[in-house]
Amino acid sequence: MSLMKKTILIIDDDRLVLESLKKLFLQEGYDVLTAESGAQAFILLEKHDPDLIIADIRMPQLDGVQTARKIKEIRRGKGMSDIPIIFITGYADIGINEKAKDLGELVLKPFDLEEFLNFVRQQSIKKRVVITGLGVVAANGIGKDEFWQANIKGVSAVERIKDFDTADMNSKIAAQVKNFEPSRYMSAQIISRTDRFSQLGIAAAKLALEDSKLNLEEEDKDRIGVSIGSGLGGVLFHEEQISTMYEKGFKKAEPLGVPKVAPNAVPGHISIIFG
Repeated sequence: MSLMKKTILIIDDDRLVLESLKKLFLQEGYDVLTAESGAQAFILLEKHDPDLIIADIRMPQLDGVQTARKIKEIRRGKGMSDIPIIFITGYADIGINEKAKDLGELVLKPFDLEEFLNFVRQQSIKKRVVITGLGVVAANGIGKDEFWQANIKGVSAVERIKDFDTADMNSKIAAQVKNFEPSRYMSAQIISRTDRFSQLGIAAAKLALEDSKLNLEEEDKDRIGVSIGSGLGGVLFHEEQISTMYEKGFKKAEPLGVPKVAPNAVPGHISIIFG
């Protein structure tokens, strides 16, 4: 999955400067929104959620500082995350520059183009991320409440392994997820197509979504990504298939083996299930 494009909103009453900056950032691979005044910016922000705002500090009616202050106020009122702001200003604007420092970062004219672009790249990834939902499938608890209670009470899930024979193994203890019923979290069709490691991830994602109270049907799903870290993938299924092929021949191998084994099976199935 490729990284989603970053969106920059540029606010400047000078149309030539606006077009010049727009062309520059489009060439750099950004999506660009433009506004010639604070009032136009407020209208754009009703429909768009940019990753960074670049504002000229000197504008008629609402200047850059007043515009930025109003934007932050509107976003707070809607429960939205803060947003990084870069003010383009000059050395002569000492008084207003001091006010701007409380709201964002300053870039003084004239500036080195490459340094400016590097600064924009750094600022465009500073948008705050807020955790809105938790989903846990762990050895000492399934669901955030059960997991939390186990932790604060010091309940350990480490014990002797019972799920398979450890007679020939030096290590005989582990923390294994118990009482996990995948049918509570996904359909029988999904269960038949997935390894246990995928089922654990799907269940955790479903619990996190439910906890967040997020209604995916009201969201822009093209702006939602799934990021999962997995070291090995479907090891249990992989071992079973190797054993089957040795004992019964290669024709007995599972046709859908690769989607079960692949480490990216978890984000893939989560994306498919939740659209």
